[in-house]
Amino acid sequence: MDKLLPFLWFKNIDGVIPLLRNIEEQKVGNPDIIPKLIEYFERVRGCVPCYILGKELGLRNSSNTGEKANNLVVANRQKHNGISWSNDGSVKVWNLTSVE
Repeated sequence: MDKLLPFLWFKNIDGVIPLLRNIEEQKVGNPDIIPKLIEYFERVRGCVPCYILGKELGLRNSSNTGEKANNLVVANRQKHNGISWSNDGSVKVWNLTSVE
């Protein structure tokens, strides 16, 4: 993480991907996740913010607003009379809502 975070701070996805490809498998709890993580960064490359630019512009580097909105939507969908939610079901609704 110490090597990876500076690349993400500067939105350097071209630096992140080689780092991920060169991680020693024994240093990762689940090595199968590395190709998925690489695919994720390749897919969202254009959406990754440049945190250093935001800092220089005095912007907040936080997803609090989006997370709060998502929590409100999920809570609203779950608050109906006669409906009960399991933890598993609640997490699945939250995940679907965050994808929307």
